Amino acid sequence: MVALITVPLGYYNLDEAIWVQKGSFIFLGVIVMMWLISFSPSLTGEPSHAVEVVGADSSGLIGTLLFNFMFVATIPSWLNEKQPGVSVKRTLWCSVILGVLIFVLVGLGGAIAYGDGFSSKADLLQLLIQKGHIIGRLASYAFPPVALMSGIPVLSVCIRYNLVEQEVMSPRLALLFSVVLPWLLALILYRRDFLGTAFDWVSLFSAVPLNFLLPAWLYLLATAEVRGHAPAVSLVA
Repeated sequence: MVALITVPLGYYNLDEAIWVQKGSFIFLGVIVMMWLISFSPSLTGEPSHAVEVVGADSSGLIGTLLFNFMFVATIPSWLNEKQPGVSVKRTLWCSVILGVLIFVLVGLGGAIAYGDGFSSKADLLQLLIQKGHIIGRLASYAFPPVALMSGIPVLSVCIRYNLVEQEVMSPRLALLFSVVLPWLLALILYRRDFLGTAFDWVSLFSAVPLNFLLPAWLYLLATAEVRGHAPAVSLVA
C-alpha cells in the first residue's frame, strides 16, 4: 500500500506534493495525541514504572535517532522550493524542537506505561499492539504508513534532484534509481536479520559525516569566506 502511494509521488517535485506533507503532519499530530492518551494508567491497567536514566541495552538507539534527524541532507532542495517569505532559521528551529519534544513525550510516556515489557527486546510499537489499549493500537497501526508516506517521497525526490542536477543520470534513469530500486531492494531484504544491523552501522559511519559533520564544516567554511578569512582547507568538488 505504501509503495503504491509513494512511488508515484517520487515523480513530482517537492512543491507539487506538499499536500502529502501537510496531511501527514495532521495525522501524525493525531497519532501522537492518541499515544499519550493510551499511556494513562487507567487505560493500560498497569501501575506506572520507574524509568532508568541509562538502559541496559542502547545498541539500536543511536542508528534510529541519527536516521530520524537526517533531514539535513534535504535542506538544500527545500531552500530551492520554499516561498521567499519563509524564515529558514524559524522553520529549522521549530522543526527540531517539535521533533525532540515528540520523541521525549512518546518515549518517556511509553517507558513509564510499559517499562517491564522492554526487557523482551520489543519496541514501543510492538508493545502497544500487543498490550496497549485500543486507542494506542489503532495509532500504532496507522503510524508506519503515515510516517513512510511523508518521508520516503521527500528523500526519493532529493536523490533524483541530485542525480539529474549533477548530470550523473538522465531524468528517467534517475527516477528508476531513486524511486523504484530502493523498493525492490526493500522487498527482497526486509525479512533478513542483517538489515537492521546494517542500518545501524550505515547510519553511524555514513549518516554522521554526511548529515552532521560535513554541513557544519561547510558552514564554517562559508562564514570564514564571508568574513574575509582564507579557509584552512579548501573544498574540492
